[in-house]
Amino acid sequence: KGVDRNHALHLMASAIKKHQNAILEANTLDLEASREMAVPELLVDWLKLTPERIQATVQILQRLGELSDPTQPIMNSIYQVDQCQTYTQLVPLGVIALIYESFPELGAIVAGLCLKTGNSVILRGGTEAAHTNGIIAEILQTSLDGAGFSPTCLQLLTTEQGTSTRDLIIQDQYINLVIPYGRPSLVQQVMRQAATPVL
Repeated sequence: KGVDRNHALHLMASAIKKHQNAILEANTLDLEASREMAVPELLVDWLKLTPERIQATVQILQRLGELSDPTQPIMNSIYQVDQCQTYTQLVPLGVIALIYESFPELGAIVAGLCLKTGNSVILRGGTEAAHTNGIIAEILQTSLDGAGFSPTCLQLLTTEQGTSTRDLIIQDQYINLVIPYGRPSLVQQVMRQAATPVL
């Protein structure tokens, strides 16, 4: 129900705020490793979290928790059939996969959007943000569990699990939509290889 999802979103926002220091510590580890791996400066800029960026993420999750349930309204359909009453209702897509480079807070924001709309989410971040993505996903899963949702409605796939981006985006029997976010080369790769719809 929408009220339960709103409760979960508020728990997620509070948990991100509460664990800000741990997130920033994990982010420092990623930044140090990225310099050693000669990660492009653009990705390092995207990767670097600040208290302000974390606070913006918290505010987005809180705002999502205040909005009305988008899956409830029933509207008159623009397509009318003689002798019939037609209507439309927004429904969840199912499972959404986010493929993203750096921007670790994006995982939390997209997880919030997916929860709000009744969808499950698979996060596949870059290796340059592994520590930060890991702790954010753990915080969000704990919040989901605390709100009575299965933590498995949010999954983080890591390179250590041996699942490549290509392996993920060809799973059209399990994934309903793929969203790539990052450099044009990543977006083009996903669009070229995906067997699922791409946004």
